Amino acid sequence: MRDSTAKRIRKVFEDGNGFARTSELLDSGAQMRQITELIKAGKIIRIKNGLYNWQELTEGKDIIYRIASLIVPKGIICLGTALAYHRLTTDNPWEISMAVPRNYAVKLADYPPIRTYAFNERMYGTGIDVIGEGKGGFRIYDKEKTICDVTKFEKYIGSNAAIEAVRTYVNGSSRNFDLLMRYAKICGVVKKLEIRIAMLL
Repeated sequence: MRDSTAKRIRKVFEDGNGFARTSELLDSGAQMRQITELIKAGKIIRIKNGLYNWQELTEGKDIIYRIASLIVPKGIICLGTALAYHRLTTDNPWEISMAVPRNYAVKLADYPPIRTYAFNERMYGTGIDVIGEGKGGFRIYDKEKTICDVTKFEKYIGSNAAIEAVRTYVNGSSRNFDLLMRYAKICGVVKKLEIRIAMLL
């Protein structure tokens, strides 16, 4: 492959924060055999059909979340994964939990392991933080929304993990009880959360 071709392909990845779709690469003048050549050389990896990553351009602790968000474009990091991100649990989830709208279907990749949860419209659209921009970014629920989510869906992560998360949040310095209870009303867990917090304060 000519150096000029390799540089042109790399530029597409640089513009996409380390990620590129097949259509973008072909639009730049690249050919499939050249993409295959870069894969064999270990320069890029195929995440799923039509999506590639130039690894040395995406170093960092959040890369796994960024990849998951490209695989599930409407996905929002939630539940146990969000707890781990916000340091509200000592658990290290082996799969990435993502909230999606109801009736949303997406084909998952072999890696990373992702599990989706269908949220109703109000719960899905509430309490979202955006980390990064474009292909280098991902969406995740903030601390307060995550606490409400795990309280409502604690059957998915276990009651011990849910209680640990509330305890860690209550004992933390960046707590916002007004926001927490506003989210709790949306999630339908006001009474349950009030009782749990009262036991911990």
